[in-house]
Amino acid sequence: MENFIEENLSLLKTFDENKDKVIDEAEKQKAADTAREWAAMVKRGEGYWSYYGKEGRKPLKSWEEGEEIARKHPEVFLSQGDSPYWLPFKILSFAMEEE
Repeated sequence: MENFIEENLSLLKTFDENKDKVIDEAEKQKAADTAREWAAMVKRGEGYWSYYGKEGRKPLKSWEEGEEIARKHPEVFLSQGDSPYWLPFKILSFAMEEE
């Protein structure tokens, strides 16, 4: 997971907590931990998911709806609940396969 995160740093802007435009080691770890946590939630059928659309946060009816959107728009970002973090679907998908 950490290597995949490293390869996709440019997609993790919401994890830049100190707003220095650099994803440091602690922020990378937070992204990896969040991806694993959210992947586990998906597998348990938990969570309230949303995707980032043209008008901002858009609620999803189910995780499956998020997968459908990702098939049409592979670059889509998803979030859980009212989290300030957004992860690309491909990172969440990778985390789900990792478990």
